[in-house]
Amino acid sequence: MRLFQSTGGDSWLKVTIRNFASVCLQESKRLEILTVTNSTNSTGADKPIASNIEESVCPDDCSNQGECVEGECNCNDGHYGDSCSLTRSNAPTIIKNAFEDLCDSSQKPCRTFIIPGSDFINGTGLTCKYTSMSVGFRIEEKRSVEVNIVATGYRIAASNNKENYSETLTNIVFDSTCYACNTTTMSCDKSVSQN
Repeated sequence: MRLFQSTGGDSWLKVTIRNFASVCLQESKRLEILTVTNSTNSTGADKPIASNIEESVCPDDCSNQGECVEGECNCNDGHYGDSCSLTRSNAPTIIKNAFEDLCDSSQKPCRTFIIPGSDFINGTGLTCKYTSMSVGFRIEEKRSVEVNIVATGYRIAASNNKENYSETLTNIVFDSTCYACNTTTMSCDKSVSQN
């Protein structure tokens, strides 16, 4: 109970159970020649203990949404993922800090973007949506302000069902020989060599 209170959740319990199951499986494989259970496989032959353990050790016990077969979940219809914990209504999980938010067009074409993450479900519902944007550079003169468009960019999100989208990723495409851009401030400044 004290560990639950200090961590604020039960994720440690899942890891502990998974580690325990892994140790049991390794140990049973090591001792497999010494013991055979009285349960049988589909041909009626005795099954070693390791096979019984391996068949019953699946991530999160398949979230009660599938059957554990030889250590892998066979998910019920409508459920997906290693542990059958996903449905199409779950948006993919995006790893924002692994996304290339700035693309220098002087170094490469910047036409394809990889969205890093997990929980993408293959099928007709897997979709990306994007909106184009422009990034300007402000030029202030005595009595006027002019904004020149110096970069383009995209706001990109992914979905497993075309309805529930992941958090939005922002990308700016610019030429570093002229400008330095920043996705946090959504701005570009003349590069040092241009000043």
